[in-house]
Amino acid sequence: MNVKFVMNDYVLIWNLLFGTSISETIYKLKQKIWDAYRNEYNEIFNDKGLIMKDYKNFIPNNDTIYNIVMENKDYEKLRKQAEKYRIEVMQLWDKNKKETDYLYKKIFRKDYAISTIFVVNPELNIIECLPSDNFIVGKGMDKKDPIQLLLDIQMEILKNKVKKYKEEDEMFRMAILELAI
Repeated sequence: MNVKFVMNDYVLIWNLLFGTSISETIYKLKQKIWDAYRNEYNEIFNDKGLIMKDYKNFIPNNDTIYNIVMENKDYEKLRKQAEKYRIEVMQLWDKNKKETDYLYKKIFRKDYAISTIFVVNPELNIIECLPSDNFIVGKGMDKKDPIQLLLDIQMEILKNKVKKYKEEDEMFRMAILELAI
């Protein structure tokens, strides 16, 4: 599996603004922005898809809110946490790459390539599959069992890859995926 781990400011800010509030400071910042820039706040909700299409060259139509968040002193701390987390996840992935690649090939009889995993702050508690086989990961890593994070990511990858069954077959599909993991 060929994976690139990326920490992108726009992805992080979007998830901070539209995800669960991870601290009172972030909650207050979101409220302050919402009160002062309600229309702009609503407009950037649709930026997520645009960011994911071309995250390297993304330029927002209106960067007012992004700039406000970037200028916030707490954002720099969250950004550093996300960058540190990116390195930890990347090292964990690389350390276990050989075994996970082998298991994928053995279980599914084919190789699977993810292009990008966007890493956000681990306090956001998110693992999300994006339409283009990319993922957003920001979930706390258990120091006693760090492999659990990889298993959670792998489960999301597999759920994304296995075709959707009818609702009555959903329990069967989930059992197969859990068994495979």
